[in-house]
Amino acid sequence: MLMIMSAASVLCKLRWISVGSFFNAQKVTRLHSARRLSSSTGLVKIRADPVVSLLDKKVDISVFGLAPEERVTVSASLTERDMRFHSWGHYIANDHGQVKLATMDCIGGSYSGVEPMGLFWSMVQMPGQRKGMRLQKRDITTPYNVTLAVHQEHVLQDTLDSAKTFAQTVIYRHYLSKGVKRIPIREGRVRGVLFIPKEGGPFPGIIDLYGTVGGLPEHRAALLASHGFATLALAYFDYEDLPKFLNVDLEYFEEAIHWFGNQKYIMTSGVGIIGLSRGSEMAMMAAQHFQAVKAVVTIAATYCNALYGEEEGVSFRGQPIPSCRIDPSKVKVEDGLIKPRTCFHSGLKGEIQLTHSDAQFLFVFGADDGMVNVPLSAKMLENQFREAGKTNYEILIYQDAGHLLEPPYAPFCGSSYHKVYKVYLDCGGQAKEHARSEEDAWKRILQFFDKHLRVNTPK
Repeated sequence: MLMIMSAASVLCKLRWISVGSFFNAQKVTRLHSARRLSSSTGLVKIRADPVVSLLDKKVDISVFGLAPEERVTVSASLTERDMRFHSWGHYIANDHGQVKLATMDCIGGSYSGVEPMGLFWSMVQMPGQRKGMRLQKRDITTPYNVTLAVHQEHVLQDTLDSAKTFAQTVIYRHYLSKGVKRIPIREGRVRGVLFIPKEGGPFPGIIDLYGTVGGLPEHRAALLASHGFATLALAYFDYEDLPKFLNVDLEYFEEAIHWFGNQKYIMTSGVGIIGLSRGSEMAMMAAQHFQAVKAVVTIAATYCNALYGEEEGVSFRGQPIPSCRIDPSKVKVEDGLIKPRTCFHSGLKGEIQLTHSDAQFLFVFGADDGMVNVPLSAKMLENQFREAGKTNYEILIYQDAGHLLEPPYAPFCGSSYHKVYKVYLDCGGQAKEHARSEEDAWKRILQFFDKHLRVNTPK
């Protein structure tokens, strides 16, 4: 279920998205199959269409050449740097000796039910690695190389490597579409990577911010550019010569917004910002202070300027921004996972005031977020707009979704090791419901930015 809160609150069911656009980023055939002789059925094939695609596009996977009602396991696996992930699903072939993931029930494995993309979002780390891995693409100029395979019988996770394999093939999942320009940026104090779409222009402009892990994640910015938005993946701490810790001034974001918004390839409608976790609060504070910000998407935002470490802080014009310091003694620990959401209550200081901004806001939450007190944050944000008589906002709350609502079809991450705080965090969410929420939220995010930023007049 999806709760939509706006000036006229409604409740509606979450809808599936069917995405059918493809692109060819390499010289490979659009249909790709691999063959191996099966002792029981002869020639078995596993086929994927398309072989090369953006990560947020669906893949149609089918198996042919099996015996009627033969029991098989279909698996997916990938290796990214030193991380190894895999998934598996149990199927029974139909009367024609076929398995079609788009229409047939998976009866066991890392997911279940009719899940055309279940092999992708249900991936888990392979045994024998450190726990708490979160799969993120570092080099977005290369794809995920995903191996699809079909194995004899219904096999379990710990026997996948030794199971008899009938057929396998490799597909390529990209964040970066062919022709999108990737340009490292060092302009004044601004540090980041710029992505410019391959055709036309000027384009709607979006600044992309991530959270308290710092550094410079590029994957979402690359994907936004692949959908026609000029996107600046903006670092703001723990990157190159930027501050090591999250101790920043809003003038840094002001400089980035001014530089980016005045580029000739950016439409004159103003700049959009998308932020996840701490990045969402930075996006809110930027919109609070800078009128050039015209459209904001926050994912898993708190309603206040929340600070977790003694060395953290945000300032503007030489003055500290009011904040709420999280009390470590109130953090709940369950099964070895930290649940920061228990620290947030209505008496905290540092509420971010947004009602003087003319920007449009889309607030996205997962109701099962282990990091954010979602009912409180959504209520505080909605009350702020309603009391001011403002309607320039929408709040989406996805039931059973967690903190890390990313572009769809990447592996679900319910818990993760935080390299800065050196703890294991409860990100929350249920894998299947979280995956459906990502699919719907991503569609709405693209539509939101397209609606509010795709306007251009002479500069």
